[in-house]
Amino acid sequence: VISRAGANTVWELALLKKKCVLMPLQNSGGGEQEKQANWAKEIGLGEVLSDNPREDQLYQAIKRVASLPNNIIVPEFVDTKAAERIVDRIVQRL
Repeated sequence: VISRAGANTVWELALLKKKCVLMPLQNSGGGEQEKQANWAKEIGLGEVLSDNPREDQLYQAIKRVASLPNNIIVPEFVDTKAAERIVDRIVQRL
Protein backbone atom coordinates (compact mmCIF):
# COMPACT_ATOMS: atom_id res chain seq x y z
CA VAL A 1 0.00 0.00 0.00
CA ILE A 2 1.24 3.49 -0.84
CA SER A 3 -0.57 6.14 1.17
CA ARG A 4 -0.62 9.24 3.32
CA ALA A 5 -0.42 8.55 7.04
CA GLY A 6 -3.63 9.71 8.63
CA ALA A 7 -4.67 8.06 11.88
CA ASN A 8 -7.46 5.94 10.39
CA THR A 9 -5.31 4.76 7.51
CA VAL A 10 -2.40 3.76 9.72
CA TRP A 11 -4.62 1.93 12.22
CA GLU A 12 -6.35 0.00 9.44
CA LEU A 13 -3.01 -0.93 7.89
CA ALA A 14 -1.78 -2.12 11.30
CA LEU A 15 -4.93 -4.12 11.97
CA LEU A 16 -4.74 -5.77 8.54
CA LYS A 17 -0.94 -6.18 8.78
CA LYS A 18 -0.47 -4.55 5.39
CA LYS A 19 3.02 -3.59 4.31
CA CYS A 20 3.16 0.03 3.22
CA VAL A 21 5.08 3.05 2.04
CA LEU A 22 3.77 6.08 3.88
CA MET A 23 4.22 9.69 2.81
CA PRO A 24 2.91 11.86 5.64
CA LEU A 25 1.62 15.33 4.92
CA GLN A 26 4.24 17.68 6.32
CA ASN A 27 1.70 20.32 7.32
CA SER A 28 -0.67 18.04 9.22
CA GLY A 29 -1.80 19.31 12.60
CA GLY A 30 1.03 19.00 15.10
CA GLY A 31 2.96 16.63 12.84
CA GLU A 32 0.27 13.98 13.43
CA GLN A 33 0.84 12.14 10.16
CA GLU A 34 4.60 12.00 10.63
CA LYS A 35 4.13 10.52 14.12
CA GLN A 36 1.68 7.92 12.78
CA ALA A 37 4.02 7.00 9.92
CA ASN A 38 7.01 6.61 12.23
CA TRP A 39 4.97 4.39 14.56
CA ALA A 40 3.99 2.20 11.59
CA LYS A 41 7.65 1.90 10.62
CA GLU A 42 8.62 1.00 14.21
CA ILE A 43 6.23 -1.96 14.27
CA GLY A 44 7.52 -3.20 10.92
CA LEU A 45 4.74 -2.16 8.56
CA GLY A 46 7.00 -0.40 6.11
CA GLU A 47 8.85 2.73 5.09
CA VAL A 48 8.35 6.46 5.52
CA LEU A 49 9.18 8.90 2.74
CA SER A 50 8.98 12.66 2.43
CA ASP A 51 5.81 14.38 1.31
CA ASN A 52 6.97 14.48 -2.31
CA PRO A 53 9.63 11.80 -2.97
CA ARG A 54 11.61 11.44 -6.14
CA GLU A 55 10.68 8.52 -8.39
CA ASP A 56 13.85 6.59 -7.52
CA GLN A 57 13.23 7.06 -3.78
CA LEU A 58 9.72 5.67 -4.12
CA TYR A 59 10.94 2.74 -6.19
CA GLN A 60 13.65 1.85 -3.65
CA ALA A 61 11.15 2.12 -0.76
CA ILE A 62 8.74 -0.21 -2.55
CA LYS A 63 11.54 -2.73 -3.07
CA ARG A 64 12.51 -2.56 0.63
CA VAL A 65 8.90 -2.99 1.76
CA ALA A 66 8.37 -5.92 -0.61
CA SER A 67 11.34 -7.68 0.98
CA LEU A 68 10.11 -7.21 4.56
CA PRO A 69 9.12 -10.39 6.42
CA ASN A 70 5.43 -11.13 6.80
CA ASN A 71 5.64 -11.49 10.57
CA ILE A 72 4.26 -8.08 11.48
CA ILE A 73 3.41 -7.99 15.16
CA VAL A 74 0.43 -5.80 15.95
CA PRO A 75 0.68 -4.22 19.41
CA GLU A 76 -1.73 -5.60 22.00
CA PHE A 77 -3.65 -2.34 22.25
CA VAL A 78 -4.89 -2.78 18.67
CA ASP A 79 -8.19 -4.57 19.17
CA THR A 80 -8.46 -7.17 16.44
CA LYS A 81 -11.83 -8.47 17.67
CA ALA A 82 -13.68 -5.15 17.98
CA ALA A 83 -15.99 -5.77 15.00
CA GLU A 84 -17.02 -9.19 16.35
CA ARG A 85 -17.88 -7.73 19.75
CA ILE A 86 -19.92 -4.93 18.18
CA VAL A 87 -21.92 -7.40 16.09
CA ASP A 88 -22.49 -9.61 19.15
CA ARG A 89 -23.85 -6.66 21.12
CA ILE A 90 -26.18 -5.66 18.27
CA VAL A 91 -27.45 -9.22 17.91
CA GLN A 92 -28.05 -9.46 21.67
CA ARG A 93 -30.31 -6.41 21.52
CA LEU A 94 -32.43 -7.71 18.62
